[in-house]
Amino acid sequence: IANIFAGKDKKISFFGLKSYNVLSDSMSATDFSAGDLIVSKSINTDDMTAQERNDYIEEKIKVGDIITFHYDINNDGKIDEMVTHKVKYVGPLVNEEGESVGRGIITYSTTSGEEDRPLSYNQVVGKYSFSIPKVGYVIEFFQSTAGFFIFIFTPLAAIVILQVIGTVRLVKQGLKEKKESIDQAKEEYAQGAMAESERLRAELEALKAQMAQGVPSTDGGGD
Repeated sequence: IANIFAGKDKKISFFGLKSYNVLSDSMSATDFSAGDLIVSKSINTDDMTAQERNDYIEEKIKVGDIITFHYDINNDGKIDEMVTHKVKYVGPLVNEEGESVGRGIITYSTTSGEEDRPLSYNQVVGKYSFSIPKVGYVIEFFQSTAGFFIFIFTPLAAIVILQVIGTVRLVKQGLKEKKESIDQAKEEYAQGAMAESERLRAELEALKAQMAQGVPSTDGGGD
């Protein structure tokens, strides 16, 4: 059966359009396959009277249309799954004895040709609009536990890694600047020491010259 969700909440709504993940190939012969994402236009008859609903559905839904509807897939009495199949009949229904049982819709799988159990009009939730091939696989993965963690933690891990890289770069830059500062200080110190050494040497040379000029001379004679 095409387009089965585990619950009613696993669908996306946007301006009356709802998307569904296709989980089987029951419509693959004609329209869409497992793994596709289909989009249906919402049909809501909850606030209508029975007659209003009948008129509305029979105006909107025709034989050959593809509709999305609530369905009891597992035959457990719970109409809580979604199916999207092609319409084979719309109108009055009769049972095996030919007795009227109200109005409804009969749908079928285009792949197997098998008919679904008759639907009441209030089971219809939408009319198929279009499909996007294989996107359903992506959505199904991200709805899984593994996909959820990847979706959440991959960006967080990327942020942490970027922060670590940024911190390492800052530390390296700081160490580089500190080394450059130390090297500059050493160079300035060496230049200063050299200048001081030259100054002291010059003073020493000047002192030697002054001392040489100031020594008294004698001729060695007497009276």
